[in-house]
Amino acid sequence: MSPQTYDFTRPPQLPTENKTRLATWLNRSHAIFAESLGEMGLSLSIQLLDQTTVWPLPTLEALTGKAIGFRMDVGGNPTILVLPNTLAQSLAAGLLGDSLAAELSERDLSAVENRLVELAVTTFVGSLKEAWLDESAIALSLRDRESNLRRSKLFRPNDPLVLSRSKLTISGVDHHWSWLFRLESLLQLFGVTE
Repeated sequence: MSPQTYDFTRPPQLPTENKTRLATWLNRSHAIFAESLGEMGLSLSIQLLDQTTVWPLPTLEALTGKAIGFRMDVGGNPTILVLPNTLAQSLAAGLLGDSLAAELSERDLSAVENRLVELAVTTFVGSLKEAWLDESAIALSLRDRESNLRRSKLFRPNDPLVLSRSKLTISGVDHHWSWLFRLESLLQLFGVTE
């Protein structure tokens, strides 16, 4: 066994067992979410891309454009679901039965579009509850929108986050969304105590 250099600038990693458990939960919830939106007339596919551990400040500062953040409490701990503006437009258009514009540009959403995006996110929260793997129910609720994602004070700068990214395909167009959890909160949710 040879010594290896440890990079102290990297956040601690999510243990493999918990990463697998998170992936299983999210994959199940994605299938339920796609089926639920399909019943509303929106055909989409959703695929989990990756789960990495990151620091909050650089991750939030890297967000560009008019991304929309929804605060969710999971097991009493705050999380943020981040939807790019173009994904929000595509979800709204799909739920209205409209065809997507050839080129989506970043713009403010209309009141109707905002409500439809909230409906989609509420449906996702329901799918997370339904897909939960433990015998005991999970406390999961949708909160307010995050007014300024890049300046959010929801996470402390030195608390590592788990960044889970998924790809949603709507009418042949790929979009990505991200879900940010505090690493410590996620481990507590899975019953890991230190």
